[in-house]
Amino acid sequence: ILDETVSTEALGKTQGRDQMLGKSTFPSLMGIEASRQEASALVEIALDALARIDKDTTMLETLARLSVERTN
Repeated sequence: ILDETVSTEALGKTQGRDQMLGKSTFPSLMGIEASRQEASALVEIALDALARIDKDTTMLETLARLSVERTN
């Protein structure tokens, strides 16, 4: 998603590089909005699974949330 929506300067790599390399990505197959929805749904599944673990999963929860909230 970031490869298609964030500038080269902000991303730190050439924007659109995945497409140039012919990579199959969620956005290239499903579109940006559907990819965002799928990512959010997968994070919710992960958070539900982490909630069932009898350990401190704060760091993993934070990483999961950041993966869909990241803007650059």
